[in-house]
Amino acid sequence: MDNAMHPPNGRSPQTTPPTTFMNDERRPKLTFSAAARRPVRSVPMPVSPGEFIDKISILSLKRDRITSAEQRGHVERELELLEQIHCQLFENRDDLEVLSSELDEINAILWGLEEKLRRFESDGDFGADFVETARRVYLTNDRRADLKRQINELLHSVIIEVKSF
Repeated sequence: MDNAMHPPNGRSPQTTPPTTFMNDERRPKLTFSAAARRPVRSVPMPVSPGEFIDKISILSLKRDRITSAEQRGHVERELELLEQIHCQLFENRDDLEVLSSELDEINAILWGLEEKLRRFESDGDFGADFVETARRVYLTNDRRADLKRQINELLHSVIIEVKSF
């Protein structure tokens, strides 16, 4: 038997039953088969407004800072799609713009802190400056989570992001 043509169970791909995943009795049973596989261009999913706006903020940073033209192209495409939705949902919301701008500032700070940590890592420098920078990351992330919470409250989101510390 040619192993490249048949899975370890000896069945041909045409007769292999679908794989079933069930890790929680409250969730519906999901069944996948090889015949059902097809390209998935994007995934419509519920997301809180705070998370959505945070995603746009991070993509904007990537667009401005990534040097690879190919990678930047991917970022620009995703950002364009999200900005179209943003315009439809949040146009002319000055109250939201203030929080979004603060989120942009926090994400820029986080970007710089993460780059600094990578330099420390690259240099093998795990001294006091590394520790202080790492602490600033989680403290700044706490501020980021608070801004996302404020956005969600402002827009009466039904999705509440929960942090566990």
